[in-house]
Amino acid sequence: MAIIFPGNYVERLNAYSTDKTIDGVTTTAAQNRQGVEAIPGVNFFSAVGVVIVPAAGLAIATNPCDTFKVLSPDMRADDKPRLDKDLAIPKNATVYRVAIRGVNVKGTSAANEACEAVIASAGTQFQANLQTPMTSAVTTFNYTSAASNFNGFEVSATGGQVLSTSADTTIYLKHAVALKVQDADDTAAVICEICYYLDGAAPDSDAVNLPFKTEAGSS
Repeated sequence: MAIIFPGNYVERLNAYSTDKTIDGVTTTAAQNRQGVEAIPGVNFFSAVGVVIVPAAGLAIATNPCDTFKVLSPDMRADDKPRLDKDLAIPKNATVYRVAIRGVNVKGTSAANEACEAVIASAGTQFQANLQTPMTSAVTTFNYTSAASNFNGFEVSATGGQVLSTSADTTIYLKHAVALKVQDADDTAAVICEICYYLDGAAPDSDAVNLPFKTEAGSS
């Protein structure tokens, strides 16, 4: 876990992780991401996933939808299986922002066709103020980007926009139109960012200067 102090260098958070077992306790990849304790006691995360659009394009996907993947740091794809992971938000996380961008991607036949991140393979949408569909442009049918507005961290019916997860939640791409590659010479993809936070753990012995144990009779 990175902790920001004044003057420290800040790097992009890495969402790629794997399942881990320590002392017989297993935690999922979603629970092992790199976060930052930007506010004491609260750990913030930026999970970025990708759906690659192959040269042949992607067929309509509304139920089931396409799965966003956290890409392996190894960018090669020719000599071994890729170890990409599903983009999943961990249990008890609080989501406060969703953003999506099309890279070298277009629809096939019409303008204003929605393409959005959803929270179930069947196409279940985020709550209303976290829904961020990007729509295909007029004439070119290309997709650009969309993002939810940040209205604070409060849960309320009048502007709060956070979503609490009760289980690890995989993120999917829903699109009611087939997706195509604009420029065949470049990689095409849809990128999604989910911003969320988790309560920090209680401090451990490294957080304080515990005195050394002194044996009786020593001076």
